[in-house]
Amino acid sequence: MNLEIKLKEIIDLFFIDNNESIKYGLLSGSIGYSLLLLYYSKEFKDEVSLNKGIDIIENVFSDIEKTKYPIFSFCNGLAGLGWFLNHIKENKLLDVDVNQISEEIDDILFESMKKELKLNHWDFLHGGLGIGFYFLTRSKSSDTALEKIDYLLSYLENSAEIEDEKCFKWKSILRLETKEIGYNISLSHGISNIAALMTKMYKENIFPERTSKLAKGAIEYILKQEIDVNIYGSYFPSYSKDYNYGTTSKSRLGWCYGDLGISIVLLNTGRIFKNECWEKKAIEVLLYAAKERKDLNSNMIFDAGLCHGAVSVAHIFYRAWWITQIQEFKDAAKYWYEQVLLMSTFKDGLAGFKSYTRIDNKIDYVNEMGLLEGVSGIGLSILSYITNTEPTWDECLLLS
Repeated sequence: MNLEIKLKEIIDLFFIDNNESIKYGLLSGSIGYSLLLLYYSKEFKDEVSLNKGIDIIENVFSDIEKTKYPIFSFCNGLAGLGWFLNHIKENKLLDVDVNQISEEIDDILFESMKKELKLNHWDFLHGGLGIGFYFLTRSKSSDTALEKIDYLLSYLENSAEIEDEKCFKWKSILRLETKEIGYNISLSHGISNIAALMTKMYKENIFPERTSKLAKGAIEYILKQEIDVNIYGSYFPSYSKDYNYGTTSKSRLGWCYGDLGISIVLLNTGRIFKNECWEKKAIEVLLYAAKERKDLNSNMIFDAGLCHGAVSVAHIFYRAWWITQIQEFKDAAKYWYEQVLLMSTFKDGLAGFKSYTRIDNKIDYVNEMGLLEGVSGIGLSILSYITNTEPTWDECLLLS
């Protein structure tokens, strides 16, 4: 079995009537499926995949019209859909009237963002920051997007805890089930996503003094959380040394938590702000992971998904290679894509894959189609790798 065959198996899944209900999320639902199909169509000039991708978009809009209380988040709702529409337009995947659609949802999303921030829910995937990311994509074509971004920046400035003149941190909910509050430094839910988004805004010259200060303040706090890799086996813990459930421990490999997501943010911010120290630290962390962290179990890799599975590791090394052209990262990507193939072993899985989960505190493996945890994300990453193209779509994960 090779990656090309596995990708085709994944694509074929979208032409099977599985009676799955419409979920219009980018990272968790049907819009993620369409993103894969549109990129596949572009790379292989496949008209069938293009038409299927369009059908999915039409079904999503039809479903939204019927939904009385839509979801607004970047992961599951309208903010992710808005990003998707701008992305496929800019990357010439499909010609869509973005402005007409976006104008209809801008005010709705702004009210949702304000509500989330008032609850101190700034989480990228499910809270205010992800909606702010949508407004960043709108800033090129909307006169009012900057007003909405200004609101987000004011919130971040006013809610930041300043340890010294250049080190900022923000509290958030660490565990939904217990409502425990602390400092999360991860890329999925933590301070790394503040640094990443502020850097992207700075790069677009959006309130550059303010976004620069916030990005740099977040990075300085993250760097203060470094632990001894020779003792723990990772450079950063999952949360922070300020609040890590009373103990400091090794973090997993993956996009969502730990060294890889943090190091990509360090690498991107180091390049944008021309900070060689940040860039060198990022490369040091990545090289250690590439050479020393190859065992799946000890690095807490239990499935193949893009959030915390083997393909997330492969993809981040592939992204790091695109940024740096360091050969060790290309070699590491190859190794981890081979691990991805080895994980397609479930006879009742999707192209052999299942997603690791915990249900009622019991470990289980379930079929998952989505981009973040399922086969859509696996397929997108494989597609970029085998076609040797830059994975511009990974902007939706704050990797570029």
